[in-house]
Amino acid sequence: MKLLVLITAEDASPTILAEAMACGSLALATPIGAITDLLKNGETGFLLRNTEPRS
Repeated sequence: MKLLVLITAEDASPTILAEAMACGSLALATPIGAITDLLKNGETGFLLRNTEPRS
């Protein structure tokens, strides 16, 4: 998998994000809970500004 897209409004610490990153996949995710601790914007993936579809 090259890119994990994780759009969530409630899952504060999704295991799938850590698993995908351990396999070397980039991630695109919403900045919810511990996601901001796991994902470094621009380095290991990208954080969406919000959950609006335009983002």
